[in-house]
Amino acid sequence: MSSWHDIRDSGAQAMNALRQVMMNGTDDQRERAAQVLDETRRKLYAILAESE
Repeated sequence: MSSWHDIRDSGAQAMNALRQVMMNGTDDQRERAAQVLDETRRKLYAILAESE
């Protein structure tokens, strides 16, 4: 199981990658990044919706 710090670090690394795409990516790459973020958001909420 990941610790809070591991999850926080993963989130920070993802934000750094997103920042790079937003600053240096093409329009197509930014659109694809937005799609990844939408999918990730849905998956995170699905985790919360799971019953244990």
